[in-house]
Amino acid sequence: MRRDAFAAILLREHELRLDRLDDLIELIAPQLELLDESADHRLESEEYLHLVRRTARVWDEADTDGKRRYTANILVHAGGPRIVSDDVVRMFIDFLGTLNEIHLRVIGEVYNNKGITRLKIWNRIYGMPLPAENSNEADLYRLVIRDLSTGGLIRQHRETTPDGRFLAAQRSRTARPATTGTRTVETSFDDQDGYELTQLGERFVHYVMTDVTKRIGGPSDLN
Repeated sequence: MRRDAFAAILLREHELRLDRLDDLIELIAPQLELLDESADHRLESEEYLHLVRRTARVWDEADTDGKRRYTANILVHAGGPRIVSDDVVRMFIDFLGTLNEIHLRVIGEVYNNKGITRLKIWNRIYGMPLPAENSNEADLYRLVIRDLSTGGLIRQHRETTPDGRFLAAQRSRTARPATTGTRTVETSFDDQDGYELTQLGERFVHYVMTDVTKRIGGPSDLN
């Protein structure tokens, strides 16, 4: 009896997975039709099929409609003109599998508001009083910013030379309020340093967070 019950659970889960994959097909099919005829060879290639298999796993585990839509975007963009290598696309797929909605909202805010500070990101997303620095909310917020920074998707703004080399930061000694007599460290909700997407982050937005229909029509608002 237990064996039959366990088998029934597995079969039901398999049916649900097939239903989810059908939803993926229905979502991407109209957008694939927007690609020109040169995409036919790419869509039939073994390299593209590898990306489909990898993406299907992320789609199957996605727990929100937004994340499923972003997963579908990867397959559509990967079937079109090659902007990045398949190695980078695979990395984007893996990134999406590990990121959650708050990560994606922060990326959207930085994309739409270049130079935005951590304080302004918090205010735009939550619109609520700042939590204490030692609170769960502040810990989570620091983790999200750190994840995106170490993942190479966002960074603090830095000036560059014409050939793209970063210039050494020259911070004024009076750039931040003095903290004489205190032992506190820099706040999680800093309002001095602005953030921007890296080049990798820009490509991530293109491949993951922009629908083909919106891209053809012009820049899209990710909020």
